[in-house]
Amino acid sequence: MRLLTTSLALALAALLAAQAACGATLWVQGVTAEDGWHDADKSLEHDGDLCWASTAANMVAWWQERHPQAAQDAAASGAPRGLEAVWKALRTAFRDGLGSTYHCLRWWMEGTPPPPQMKLTEEAAGWGPHAPAKLREGDLLIYKAPAYDGSGDISATLRHLLEKGYSVALGLRQYDEAGHELLSGGHMVSLWGLEYDVAKGAVTRLYLTDSDDVVGTWPQHQKGLFAAECTPVPDLRYSGGKPFPGLTLANRLGWFRPRTTITTIVALHADAGTHPDTAEN
Repeated sequence: MRLLTTSLALALAALLAAQAACGATLWVQGVTAEDGWHDADKSLEHDGDLCWASTAANMVAWWQERHPQAAQDAAASGAPRGLEAVWKALRTAFRDGLGSTYHCLRWWMEGTPPPPQMKLTEEAAGWGPHAPAKLREGDLLIYKAPAYDGSGDISATLRHLLEKGYSVALGLRQYDEAGHELLSGGHMVSLWGLEYDVAKGAVTRLYLTDSDDVVGTWPQHQKGLFAAECTPVPDLRYSGGKPFPGLTLANRLGWFRPRTTITTIVALHADAGTHPDTAEN
């Protein structure tokens, strides 16, 4: 009996060790590889620099699916509903140029004016909030390298956000092989899922959609959800600062190149803007 128990214990230990060596997958709430994600693509007509707005459109469409009644109530007053309508509204509301997914979402959800450099068009005058209540702390987050959420661990930050019910946009920058930044600008993509090494905790693959996968711009692009392999890198330098640990994305199609890494994270919670306003004492 003792031999049998020992054998079972050894078998269980081997099974647990095998499971620890395997990867695990996390998806944004309501998303699978086949459904639930969104991919607002540029038309290349006055929207070449609106990747930040396209990711906001993806997140709004996802949020609307979490709260169909709120989206329906907003639509009844003339607000856009659904990815196509939301993306069209954002292309109409903002002049083509650099901007911020974070400030775009604040403007959409609660009507907070964006910074002056995010130039609004005349069509956006009188824009009203499209969420039932104002955003509260934790509804909309922005993290930047190298601190991210304060832990300095980007893999842990991404896992935590997906586990806690957020949709996520990622700001990317390009680096040379020595880890120095190549471009002053960047790019935004939407994150819908990830795989990570259970034992090490490091993210090994991201599932993304990209507004630049327009037919004809990069012939090898595939529209819709795609996977990008990831590698932890310990010595990236953001804007000439001290080295920090980053997560690079494997070379993919046109924009992605070796040493492209995540430097900004924007996260919108599934229940953002749905809480009743807290009464002041």
